Amino acid sequence: MRWTSTLKAPTGRSSSAEALLVSGAQEIAGQLGGQQPDLLIGFVAPHFFDEFELVPAVLMRELRPRCFVGCTAGGLIGGWQEVEQEPAIALTAATLPEVEVRAFHIGDAELPDLDDPPERWEERVGVTATKKPSFILLPDPFTIRVDVLVQGLDFAFPGSIKVGGLASGASQPGINALFLNGEILRAGVVGVALSGNIVVDTVVAQGCRPIGRPMRVTRCEKHVIYELDDVPAVSALHRVLVDLGARDQDLARH
Repeated sequence: MRWTSTLKAPTGRSSSAEALLVSGAQEIAGQLGGQQPDLLIGFVAPHFFDEFELVPAVLMRELRPRCFVGCTAGGLIGGWQEVEQEPAIALTAATLPEVEVRAFHIGDAELPDLDDPPERWEERVGVTATKKPSFILLPDPFTIRVDVLVQGLDFAFPGSIKVGGLASGASQPGINALFLNGEILRAGVVGVALSGNIVVDTVVAQGCRPIGRPMRVTRCEKHVIYELDDVPAVSALHRVLVDLGARDQDLARH
């Protein structure tokens, strides 16, 4: 088993999505010693909206992965680098001997009801619970009920690991893109079920917990909050912070 990743950002000579995809694919191929990847995962910044259609076509042509999934993302990590809200493309690839890789797409209307039997969920993802799969999930938060998706998979596959993240970078439905092999999709969730000779563990990249009491947003413009409970947001935040214990105040400073 071998894993590798890369992150490609525009330079003076290479700024188009196609050029970055080709460069990234060549780097991945070199790192895998020319082996065909069993799994390829790609994340593309929303800056390349006009070139989304090229993503699956170029990667399937250049790397011929047995399975490719991906989505748009506001933050990207690859090749020991991270960028936030900047144009870039991140690719992760793996050769997975003795591992069954099953890719799937589910639309919101195709989600089974939470009182449906586990077999309905097995049909949707194309794998049975007896294979003890682990899941990588990339949902578009605008177009699928993520809570129902996760609850349903927990019900049907109680012993399975589920990891992944939400497609991001868009401010409204239809802007995010999901990639599945040679297709580009605008709604639902794409995912991969991994079963066989593989163990998937989980890591929480960032964690948080609530502080203070619930407050109502009383004035905002898009994602910027100006008032909470009819007082300036900064004043409301100050009230919360001064009431914290010493340890939580120290955490809040950092």
